[in-house]
Amino acid sequence: MFRDFLCREGPVTKPQCVRLLRSVLEIFKKEPNLVALEEPICVVGDIHGQYADLLNMISKAGEPGTLNYLFLGDYVDRGIFGIEVCFLLFAIKLNHPKNVVMLRGNHESRNMTESFTFREEVITRYDQEVYELFMEVFDAMPIAALVASKYLAMHGGIAKDLTKID
Repeated sequence: MFRDFLCREGPVTKPQCVRLLRSVLEIFKKEPNLVALEEPICVVGDIHGQYADLLNMISKAGEPGTLNYLFLGDYVDRGIFGIEVCFLLFAIKLNHPKNVVMLRGNHESRNMTESFTFREEVITRYDQEVYELFMEVFDAMPIAALVASKYLAMHGGIAKDLTKID
């Protein structure tokens, strides 16, 4: 699994990074902005670059592929392992595209990544080209999910003028 690779091999090379980002971008481009999911489901919010916490949560909740996961966004900034969080979640998404949904949070934007730490993290470890590819991936992420036709899930809220799900 990818998390074992990160522990054994250390840094992901730029060609590996670009391949991973382009692969997951193609999946996100095919998903609707509002994704439908079924229960049972594990809903996870605001990881914010806390890679060890993400590993701990997965070990307690269950391996991806054995249940559905809904990640509500804010994968980056604040913590120092935003890249690793994204890499692991993107690898899981590639292996379980129907069981794992990753929504876009407010930190998956140019404004937030420039105001906080993710842009600097990516440019320091890779370069501007990789940062732009991350932004393209973030732009393609869905923004909401409908769970079991009963629950509307997203990172933030909705405008009071929005009264219909479609």
